[in-house]
Amino acid sequence: MEKADDLWIDELLFGTRRCAGCGRRLPANTEHFHRDKHEPDGLKRECRRCCSARRADRYRRRKDVRR
Repeated sequence: MEKADDLWIDELLFGTRRCAGCGRRLPANTEHFHRDKHEPDGLKRECRRCCSARRADRYRRRKDVRR
């Protein structure tokens, strides 16, 4: 129950942002989004989970190029 309470408090403090990758609404803070100085609010468009999945997929696809 504490995790749900923490998310609720984060949403009140930071507002929310929709991830461009998965479409989930998450608190707009650096716990859920990487920083990006080129964005108006300073956060990337994709959440950390989506960025990680995209990087892992690219790493797997480009395995033979790295050798």
